[in-house]
Amino acid sequence: SGKDLMPDQSKTVTLTIVGGPQSIILTPLADTTLFENNPDQNFGASLELRAGTTAQGKKGRALIRFDMASHVPSGASITSATLLFRITGPTTNGGRADSVFQLHRVLVPWGEGRQIGQAAVAGEASWMVRSFPDSLWSVTGGAVGTDYVSGPSAGVTVAGVGGYAFAGTSNLVADVQSWLSSPEMNFGWMIATQTEATPQTSRRFGA
Repeated sequence: SGKDLMPDQSKTVTLTIVGGPQSIILTPLADTTLFENNPDQNFGASLELRAGTTAQGKKGRALIRFDMASHVPSGASITSATLLFRITGPTTNGGRADSVFQLHRVLVPWGEGRQIGQAAVAGEASWMVRSFPDSLWSVTGGAVGTDYVSGPSAGVTVAGVGGYAFAGTSNLVADVQSWLSSPEMNFGWMIATQTEATPQTSRRFGA
């Protein structure tokens, strides 16, 4: 996952792509969390992603990106895409309320980073910046329509611990197809709860 670690067979976020008669399973190339309550900190080296809203009303949003171009033939026609993930538990200050989590296609580049709750350094993302120090989000945490697409690519209701899937939408397929056709525009997805005004929806995602 871009963290100078040996491949982790226990990773619990995978993307399954079906293109014609063949399918492929990918693990993330990069992933990180944006925390409103730790606005200057990077979490790129964490083994968890977090998304949702805490009991105190602070938002978390996860970013995740997969390398299509290195693993899928450039002329492939994508017919199906499914993002599988596992909820490993609630966060310390969240997780009591069920919530619909959504994928939104990201429109701008961001840096995964190598920290676990430390101040972002050059090239790393945080709630404040998408790449420290000078590349800012349009608004802190990312702006709808500018930093990420308003309409979700997929959504799923998350309750307790267990496996879930973003699947079965034409938007999901279109995202993957576009990243295969134009790798330079592959900035991945943002994972966020549909109702960020609702407290205690915050969850931990295996990363």
